[in-house]
Amino acid sequence: MFKTQDFENFCELLNQRFGMKIEESKKLILQSKLDRLMRTKDIPTYAEYFEMIEKRQDEKAYQEFINVITTNTTSFFREERHFHFLEDYFLSRQKLHHPEGEDHTLRIWSAGCSAGQEPLSIGMLAKEKLQHGNLKILSTDINSQVLKKAMAGVYSHEECNSIPKAYLLKYFEPLSSGFRACSELLSVIFYRKLNLMDDFRFKHQFDLILCRNVMIYFDHATQEDLVNRFYDSLKPGGYFFIGHSESLLSKNHKFKYVEPSIYTK
Repeated sequence: MFKTQDFENFCELLNQRFGMKIEESKKLILQSKLDRLMRTKDIPTYAEYFEMIEKRQDEKAYQEFINVITTNTTSFFREERHFHFLEDYFLSRQKLHHPEGEDHTLRIWSAGCSAGQEPLSIGMLAKEKLQHGNLKILSTDINSQVLKKAMAGVYSHEECNSIPKAYLLKYFEPLSSGFRACSELLSVIFYRKLNLMDDFRFKHQFDLILCRNVMIYFDHATQEDLVNRFYDSLKPGGYFFIGHSESLLSKNHKFKYVEPSIYTK
């Protein structure tokens, strides 16, 4: 039986380790996910499973726990307005300020990249718009399963429905089961496993950071702390995108508002 104490133990663990806030209304969903994981390990009680995960007694089981608990919903060119801004303003500005022949690297971070649709969408758009210069897209997620899919770059026909036909023909190779991103596109994307609760420091600051529909699972204090660490990782004049359903209104931060879900440093 999934007791109140069991629920509270896992909620506290998820909050401390991953910044996730689990509402009481999600109790049955959490229980269902735990039941599935416990069956694979033949663990009879929630207390035993909690102790194993809390103490990280089995690293494989710990990563499986992360993979099942984290939510991964994404698609190519999701939240279309962001891509209009990238094409009409951000990338046009990059092209103007860094003309052909100038040695410049455009650095972008997709934080919470899931199965890779977001960085691939940005990569296609940037290659089309800039057509010169270096492009590096850091793509991070805590879920090792979706990162494996992202690195393979293989997607079903249905998953590719939202890719413009010209892009699909140019940047993907047809397979019997769907499409695979071409090596030219994958070569500019660097996938890493990263828990956003960990301290992250990078050698170079970014021109653009996207953390879309990730912070909705965090509590207010975690969101605020993370937003300010993103600020420190961004170049002056760089841009920060959050999900269309998210806002920084109630948070203490130094970003300047541009338009809904888009901010600048």
